[in-house]
Amino acid sequence: YFYFAVPIDMVNPAKAVLDELYPYAGLLTVRKEKSYPTYVGVARDAKRLAGEKLTTMYLARMAR
Repeated sequence: YFYFAVPIDMVNPAKAVLDELYPYAGLLTVRKEKSYPTYVGVARDAKRLAGEKLTTMYLARMAR
């Protein structure tokens, strides 16, 4: 799995770029208020490249 993390207000422009350049990549959103683990969300799931499906908690730790 491959993910990019962007601020929540950049989701739409980031999705457009990912669709064109990185169609396999997922997209994580990050909020300014860091109330762990809810400040990280999944805007788009990544396509499986190798390994197991990642949990939301693991994605939040990855984006820290």
